[in-house]
Amino acid sequence: MRPRKSDRTGTLGFGEAGKATAMVSMAAACVLGGCALVGGYDFGSYQAGGAPADATVVSVEASLPTDAASSNDVGEPDAPVDDVGPCLPRSCGSVAAECGRISDKCGGVVDCGSCETGVCGGNGPNRCGADICVPLTCADLGANCGRISDGCGDTVACGECTSPSTCGGSGVPRQCGCMPRSCVDLQANCGTIFDGCGGNLDCGQCTAPATCGATGKPNQCGCLAKTCADLGIECGSAPDGCGGMAQCPACPSGTACGGAGANRCGTTVCVPKKCADLAPACGTLSDGCGGTIECPSCTAPQMCGGGGVPNRCGCTPVTCAALGKDCGTIADGCGGTLACPTQCQAPKTCGGGGQPNVCGCTPLTECPANACGALPDGCGGTLACGNCQPPLKCGGGGVPNQCGRNG
Repeated sequence: MRPRKSDRTGTLGFGEAGKATAMVSMAAACVLGGCALVGGYDFGSYQAGGAPADATVVSVEASLPTDAASSNDVGEPDAPVDDVGPCLPRSCGSVAAECGRISDKCGGVVDCGSCETGVCGGNGPNRCGADICVPLTCADLGANCGRISDGCGDTVACGECTSPSTCGGSGVPRQCGCMPRSCVDLQANCGTIFDGCGGNLDCGQCTAPATCGATGKPNQCGCLAKTCADLGIECGSAPDGCGGMAQCPACPSGTACGGAGANRCGTTVCVPKKCADLAPACGTLSDGCGGTIECPSCTAPQMCGGGGVPNRCGCTPVTCAALGKDCGTIADGCGGTLACPTQCQAPKTCGGGGQPNVCGCTPLTECPANACGALPDGCGGTLACGNCQPPLKCGGGGVPNQCGRNG
């Protein structure tokens, strides 16, 4: 007969007061969510995304006292703080756990009861069986932070990280690290800015006529248009320094714009300038006599003022940091290429996390069929895949981390 777990619920043994608090919390959650509490129902059988029709779906975190539910020192590393949407806790039933404690993946821990016969972990992680279960250590799992399953129905604390590092912060589960923010993440498009991990980012330069922070917003390109007074002119129109034109008052009767110099009122006859007089020029310019002239456009990828000089054709290359890229080769926006300087450190590779030109790694998150022991996840961490069901032994068939028979 298959060993069964006892009928304990996931209240972690906090006593009658804790259970009462948990039930109040669950009742409140169900009032808000529109569900109904069913007397005698085992809330550990909650299934993420597809509970039976007669089941009551209850948050595992709601079944824990406040101090346990809010703890960050249980389970595997929490989801990143900038993840979109709420965290959906897992239950004993969702991972077929019959005994011991498991992480709910949302910063909490769930008690799945004890075995009536056999030992917890004797038939795989958190499953009852007759085989002897040897708990895995942090070293076995390659972990240096967080609280993780030991494969035998309990969890083990593997330490804390020092700020700004967080557990799993660099994308490697159960490892202390920090994922630097990019210019794109910080919505910065110019200048230098702190990356959140002790370094600085070069977010590039602005395309003329814009300058960095000109409108009062740090690390944002902008431009403040000049007035006639700023330009020192009296009449006509002239470029305002931001791609537009400053329109000035007409001259008094008896005088003409340009009669005393460009865009100044006077009695001398003014001769309008041509683009050839101002070459090499592009865009709209003042003719010096109160009017404007249109000079030839630029050839792509150059733009008028793109090199930082107003009314001159040019192009300013982008930077790797400004585009949020850190490895490989990218286009610089001016017809050339940029070699982004970061050399990805194994197990990360360029684009390995799914983002082109960004160092990353996609770890294995579920134990394959017939896997056992501490299985490398491919990204510097491990998965606790538990013991094999007798008479099979882990590695017994000669294949590491696979259940098999000796001989």
